[in-house]
Amino acid sequence: MSGPPVLLLDHWRSLRGTELEEAMLTARWYAHQDEIVGWCISVSPEPPDVGYPTHGGFLGRVVAEHIAELHNAALADAEMEA
Repeated sequence: MSGPPVLLLDHWRSLRGTELEEAMLTARWYAHQDEIVGWCISVSPEPPDVGYPTHGGFLGRVVAEHIAELHNAALADAEMEA
């Protein structure tokens, strides 16, 4: 399984509107602890302070990990069907 392409930080920063939404929905998600907002979901395995888009702040660890696992499983299923 190759997975979705990894976008560079500069590319993420250039995305807006539906392009950003599409990129976020087709990227792998990672659960991260953020010092400000508890746990969140990111499109990068790097820590949130690096600057990649995050969403779902103020989550607990278990919830953030579960959301990321569900999303990534759906990506894998879609890839298998393609």
